[in-house]
Amino acid sequence: MVNWCQLSNTSCVIQKNIIEKIIYFLLIAYAAVATISISASNIVISLALVLAIIHYAKYPTTNLGIDKGLLKAILFFLFAMFVSAVFAYNPALGFPEIGHTAYRTAPLFLASSFIKDKRQLWIILLVLIAAFTVNNFYAIWLGVNGNLRASGIRGGPMILAGYLVQLIPLIFILFINNICNTKDRRFLGLAIFIAFLALLFNGTRGAWIAVAAVLFAYAILQVRRNTKLSLVALLFLIVLIISLFSNQMFYDRVKTITDITFQSNSERLLMWQSAWHMFLDHPLTGVGTGNYGDLYQIKYISPQAQEPFQRHAHNNFFQVLAEYGLIGFIAFSYMFGYILFNAYVKLRDNQNNIWALAAILVTLGLLVQGLTEYNFGHSVIMRLYWFLLGLFYAAGRIYGTYL
Repeated sequence: MVNWCQLSNTSCVIQKNIIEKIIYFLLIAYAAVATISISASNIVISLALVLAIIHYAKYPTTNLGIDKGLLKAILFFLFAMFVSAVFAYNPALGFPEIGHTAYRTAPLFLASSFIKDKRQLWIILLVLIAAFTVNNFYAIWLGVNGNLRASGIRGGPMILAGYLVQLIPLIFILFINNICNTKDRRFLGLAIFIAFLALLFNGTRGAWIAVAAVLFAYAILQVRRNTKLSLVALLFLIVLIISLFSNQMFYDRVKTITDITFQSNSERLLMWQSAWHMFLDHPLTGVGTGNYGDLYQIKYISPQAQEPFQRHAHNNFFQVLAEYGLIGFIAFSYMFGYILFNAYVKLRDNQNNIWALAAILVTLGLLVQGLTEYNFGHSVIMRLYWFLLGLFYAAGRIYGTYL
């Protein structure tokens, strides 16, 4: 490959800096629209990705910013999707889905590669949280006006829930660990308060459970480092529980969590049974990448189903088993297992590594909510997840507490 820097060193440096600066501004734009506009977030990430590819082509020594283990884990999962697509009922549905899944990881590499210092990192974090807070204000307005399944500005309640289970842990960690100036910390305090209100009015039971699990996990993980912070997390958890149980409208929804006769619950059980039957019929590679929806409708839907137009299993793990089989399930589990284990090792070695802690809790929030929703299939939610993970890798490098 031609090393363009050999042609003109000064010109090379100028061009490199210009491309990196444009990508950085596009990342700010993505942070501003990630939770507000699906189409705008698609546009800015696509533009940033094109520039990044040009950058990597011209300057091939550019560091991707992540460890090789994570890259291998992602490639392993994409390979499992490819194998599943080859043996799918309809391979034509599978290969585009592989491209979509790969594309959703783009923010990981963009954030980890092109965020260079603390100032850049905090500008993006604050812009992201500010836009998220605006979205939450809209959800609260809907809730106050009687909508107890409040959504954000764009997308349904499940999309907002996917944002909440990821960004509440991040904001909570940044606020409680006091690593920014007083002005920014006050803003973070307001943001976490607004986010908790939006969580209540959103009414997504899986998100309530996920945030509760995250707060409990924080208390457990930090008890040796700082007992006071662990107690604060438990206090937040208690406040959440009291809020849900003290308001009749919220409590009525809480009571349905364990009610298997409740329509949403019984339907999920039927869909999980259907997904399990798909896996039993195709244990190695599943029904094929992208083929779940059609085959569920044609062959596997339960005669008792009351929601005949569902096209996913409302559970990440059942969906992966059904579509990708055992190979895909192992790859999927390995990918997220690697993220969690790698972050845990970094946190164990340095209890002050809040970016490793953030990676654990954000991933935990995503996966716990994914027990009752196929959030891995939502492009906007997964782009945000990979973006946050990229921010944590960049922050680890910047702060010297590597992820």
